[in-house]
Amino acid sequence: MRTDYGYANALVITDSLEMKAVGLSVPAAAVKAIAAGVDVVIFTRTSEAAGVITALVDAVHVGRLSETRINDAATRVARTMEQHGMACRPQRP
Repeated sequence: MRTDYGYANALVITDSLEMKAVGLSVPAAAVKAIAAGVDVVIFTRTSEAAGVITALVDAVHVGRLSETRINDAATRVARTMEQHGMACRPQRP
């Protein structure tokens, strides 16, 4: 997707996955979106967060997503935040 549409270095973000436009659960849609080259998936219900995180971690463990793909997305997010003057610091519990 990134090279096909000329977004090689751009930050790519979904619309809300809860609209069910793709006919998948939010976690399944998140995995497909990240695999397709999206960097940030959007959903509004915090109740979906655990399922999305679990689905992404599982996708890495079974080889559907690579750690490199996740790291590339995280790097683009951090770079974009830095370019716009936003701090990007890991939060600690």
